[in-house]
Amino acid sequence: MPVFVTHADTPVGVALVHALGTEGADVRAFASGDGDVGAVRDAGAIVAVGDHDDEGHLEAAMTHAHTVVLPSVGWLTPVGEVERDWPTIVVAATQAQVPRIVMVSLVGADAGSDVPLLAALGAVEDSLHDSAPQTLVVRTDGVVEDGHEDVAAVLGTVAACRDAVMAPLARADLVAGLVALDAARSGRSGGHALFTALGPEQSTVGSDDGAGTESPLVGRRWLPPDRRSDLVRAVCGRGRPPIVGADLWELVS
Repeated sequence: MPVFVTHADTPVGVALVHALGTEGADVRAFASGDGDVGAVRDAGAIVAVGDHDDEGHLEAAMTHAHTVVLPSVGWLTPVGEVERDWPTIVVAATQAQVPRIVMVSLVGADAGSDVPLLAALGAVEDSLHDSAPQTLVVRTDGVVEDGHEDVAAVLGTVAACRDAVMAPLARADLVAGLVALDAARSGRSGGHALFTALGPEQSTVGSDDGAGTESPLVGRRWLPPDRRSDLVRAVCGRGRPPIVGADLWELVS
């Protein structure tokens, strides 16, 4: 039975498809077409291209999959994308009777959060907790190669955020952990687990080592004012990321 990877043409998605294929997994992938679909096909996956809010298309593509993975989210992920697409993916997976769903989320996700992105992710996590399949959520503090420099540069311009600390996860470590979770899947038909996966080295946002205001953002996107305030509320003032143990992958519940 195949593993089904959504958002497969994102950098994390491409890396995950390649890693799963290397491990001998049968991989199906769903891509928006905005990224490198060719790289997904080159990794050996059967690829469907469409919109992640197309429930019928998703359900048909997920048929007979043993696991659905939602692998790609970061601090720069558009809130509307999470609110629109992710609940649809969960519903489609449930309708397709997929035995397990794995979701990558962010530290601080909570449906009651005043930060829209964290609230949207928290709502999806809640829906997973209440769903029939076995579900796993992996919370990160972002991925180093997927926008951490942008986030750090934005926060580095805010005086109150100069001492904010982030613990982004290396993309390779995230992918390796997701592959390990797939390899260790059980025959259970239900249950929900929450993991925290953070980088082994924390970085101060306001430092001058390329993570702070020295990041020029040349040719890169800049957050609109409302997203900048969301980012400040989510990261600044929280102290250090909520690391509860020394392990890279910490089982929370």
